[in-house]
Amino acid sequence: IVAVLLAIFIMKHFNWHYLLAMVTILCTSVFPLFLLVPESAHFYMSIGEQHKAKEVLLKVADSNNACLPPGQLVSSQKKERIAAKGIGLSSKNTGEHTHSRDWRGLFSPPKYLVSTVLNWLLWFTASFIYFGLILMTSELLTLYHDIPDLGCVESIESKSSKVCHHLTENDYIQILWTSAAELPAILVCFVLNEFLPRRRSLSAHGLFLSLFIGLTMICPLSKNSTFGLIFAARSFASSFFQSLYLYTPEVYPTHVRSLGLGLSYVFARIGGVVTPFVSQVMLHETVRGTKAVYTAASLVVLVAGFLLPFETKGRSLEDASIG
Repeated sequence: IVAVLLAIFIMKHFNWHYLLAMVTILCTSVFPLFLLVPESAHFYMSIGEQHKAKEVLLKVADSNNACLPPGQLVSSQKKERIAAKGIGLSSKNTGEHTHSRDWRGLFSPPKYLVSTVLNWLLWFTASFIYFGLILMTSELLTLYHDIPDLGCVESIESKSSKVCHHLTENDYIQILWTSAAELPAILVCFVLNEFLPRRRSLSAHGLFLSLFIGLTMICPLSKNSTFGLIFAARSFASSFFQSLYLYTPEVYPTHVRSLGLGLSYVFARIGGVVTPFVSQVMLHETVRGTKAVYTAASLVVLVAGFLLPFETKGRSLEDASIG
């Protein structure tokens, strides 16, 4: 939203170089804030700073009006060494066992394999749809300059003037309204995840995404109606992304949780790389075909949500049920 507001002013009086410079300055200005982010108790334990780890846990307990359970903090490495001595493993074998357990935990038992593959698919699709809608918005605005009845056109080649149209102030305002969809997305995410199980919530996102994107293929459909539907779709796309950040850490046990989330995000980045070829390149060949691709991707989300083997709502992180 801030970037669009900057564009409305800067692009009117200057050019995109100044806009890029201003956005870069704003992005780099947050770097000092990372100095205020506290380290985790797990990190302090891994470097032998047990007293600092306990201080972090005390602060967490105090902020939640709770007390730490009795006992001493012991690192997982130390527990493994103690267990290894009990069964006669060498420290070398213990290290190999721990290392292999970390990545194999994403695929074993078999239902973790199913969960991991579906999770990667959902992250890929979330990024593919979310960034696709963002990129498609500006592309549609430029095409509407040449083709007022864009929703009913099968071939762009015969209608487009091939002239590069700059976005007008009204276009930027239209983009601002669709970007404002990020705000109701917070409410959508809260409602769906509060009143539905996690898996059903993810499937519900796919259902509404396919509905709103699919409706944009209706002919005839006015420009304002099209962007109204894109606004609704973007709200659910943003909410879907937030829901994945909620669901994914709940699926995996502690020793592979960070790895599971990190690899899932890699697939999201891949989806972000692929989507411009659809939302910008394919769009100039067939508008309805492009919308059909994103509708199909939304239906994949609908089905994948039902196929997820783990339901995590209302369970402790160590007690997620299967089935």
